Amino acid sequence: MIEKLYRYFVLILLLQQLSFTLSNAQSLEYLGQNPPGEEPKLFDPGIFTYELHTTIVFSPDGNEAYWREMGADVKNILYVKKESGTWTSPEAVPFSNPYGTGDPFFLPNGNKLFFTSMQPISGITKRANESIWCVERSGDSWSDPVPLNNLVNSHEMHWQMSVAANGNLYFGQLDDNRDFGDIYVSRFNGTDYTSPVSLGDSINSPDITVTEATPFIAPDESYLIFARSEFSSNPYNDLYISFKKADNSWTTAQSMDCINTPSHELCPIITADGKYLFFLSMRSGLSLPYWVDAQVIEDLRPTTGINDRDKQSPWEFQLFQNYPNPFNPATKIEYSIPHSSKVLIKIYDILGNEIATLVNGQKQIGTYEVEFIAKKLSSGVYLYRMISGDYCKTQKMVLLR
Repeated sequence: MIEKLYRYFVLILLLQQLSFTLSNAQSLEYLGQNPPGEEPKLFDPGIFTYELHTTIVFSPDGNEAYWREMGADVKNILYVKKESGTWTSPEAVPFSNPYGTGDPFFLPNGNKLFFTSMQPISGITKRANESIWCVERSGDSWSDPVPLNNLVNSHEMHWQMSVAANGNLYFGQLDDNRDFGDIYVSRFNGTDYTSPVSLGDSINSPDITVTEATPFIAPDESYLIFARSEFSSNPYNDLYISFKKADNSWTTAQSMDCINTPSHELCPIITADGKYLFFLSMRSGLSLPYWVDAQVIEDLRPTTGINDRDKQSPWEFQLFQNYPNPFNPATKIEYSIPHSSKVLIKIYDILGNEIATLVNGQKQIGTYEVEFIAKKLSSGVYLYRMISGDYCKTQKMVLLR
């Protein structure tokens, strides 16, 4: 009896520590800034020395942040990361070079970082040497930078690019005079990138004095946000959004009036958890990062003709609260995985004894639901835990007879 009580109190202490750790982790999310609502809010963690050239970008696990400033003495991407419960001071990325680096963008799985650089590439001659490079994560470090192939980098690209979960690359390309431009996509065939093609008139205006640039593609390619400037009537950039239809064509791009101002808005990026939209704005007179609740995207989404399967593709690992809760005797547990992965879900009693295994196997991207029936268990608090790769989360549920 004494041993059981001891195990019980130890478990209570562990749960309290877990609660404190989660609370502390939440306070460190997004550099400790209070989340915005559906009104854009300045993102100001007090670490920027100059105006920003690119939107701040967080790694998919939320433990790193990358950006590029406009200062003459700042040629490379800066970054901070979480270490021992706090954020480090900004420093240049380890793959910096004398030609400069900018416009960082993570592959949704976090294993690869794309960026632009003016570093020359053998065999490519163009008016500007801005090209797309990438580095791959190896443990706690990055590999040496590698340029994308010449099919991509021979184009007059400019500024922010974006990459979908399947590897497809979206970027802005300038015309021969480097005055105006359109958005192109280079599809990843599993081995390399194919020749880029224009996204068409639904996104790229037929008016040659209109420029589309700085695209963000949803990981499942269900929508695209980008900047557009109409030099004949409005020289400033506004954000536009287009949704993928069920037939894989695009809806006619619409202005995001809930965000746009008479000044510049550009360089949109959605966080990996799908919760927030970051973008650059000059509404204060300076090029600074703003953020807003990503619900603004759903508010603009058409109600018919959209590919619902893509719309529901998860962006992150999630283990949801069971329902109903409390329950007797059955309850359902929902979970999501953003890519093919082995999933393990087990049930434990409050003392940590294993009760049942609900899931143990390989799962494809998607959201799943599993039922737990507590036929012979007594009333009380039970735990269910999901492990998939580096993801591990535990939830409580209550059986009430």
